[in-house]
Amino acid sequence: MEEIELDIEQMKREMKQYLQEQGEGMDAHELVIFKERINHLKEMYEEYKNKRHLLKQQTDKHVSRIEHAKGGQVLHRGYYCPSLVKDKYLGNAKRGKIYKRTPKFSQYDYEYGFNNENKLVCVKKVHEFTTATDFFDEEYLLYQDNVVWGIGFNHHKELNTISKCTFDQGQLISYMYTYGFEGDFDEIYYEEYHYEDDVLKDVYIADVNVEYEQATEWNYQIRMDENGEIHLLEP
Repeated sequence: MEEIELDIEQMKREMKQYLQEQGEGMDAHELVIFKERINHLKEMYEEYKNKRHLLKQQTDKHVSRIEHAKGGQVLHRGYYCPSLVKDKYLGNAKRGKIYKRTPKFSQYDYEYGFNNENKLVCVKKVHEFTTATDFFDEEYLLYQDNVVWGIGFNHHKELNTISKCTFDQGQLISYMYTYGFEGDFDEIYYEEYHYEDDVLKDVYIADVNVEYEQATEWNYQIRMDENGEIHLLEP
């Protein structure tokens, strides 16, 4: 086992060196910022990793309305993905559709629970292990002032995803998401939105692995059409 762990560490060092030689390593200051963001998300992991049952119990009693959706599996939270743009720049990343009537279990991919203020408070995602009553991936949404946290558990009831959306006067300012196992979060997806006169103008997107000190970044200008639809202009 020790030999395997040493091999993994050696691979990580070699990967870092290769990325630096290729000029793909991260700026040191930028790396510090993203490590701080991941540590911020890890704090929520430590707080809620053993509270899945409590979150479910507290949330279920406030659910007053249920919706079901088909599709959207490649997006975090499917139809209600917090990102304003991810379905725009990812190929074949459709949000899916909401059913007008309650479908059979085998027909939907997501179940959404809303409270009496019409706020989304829980999400259940169907996958190959899911039955009609159990083994969903679950996410519980926590509203704290201008922040919405997403605390996600896999079908083994283990906390494996954390997201944070920050708003200012109802406008989404930033969205970050991380995925890991047993608190080992090395990757973070991050979006930051900029507005002029309350109109969305551009978005900065970063997909970062802090372990390998690697980042893929995009900057998109945004055009809003007369129907409020977002169009991304090539960076």
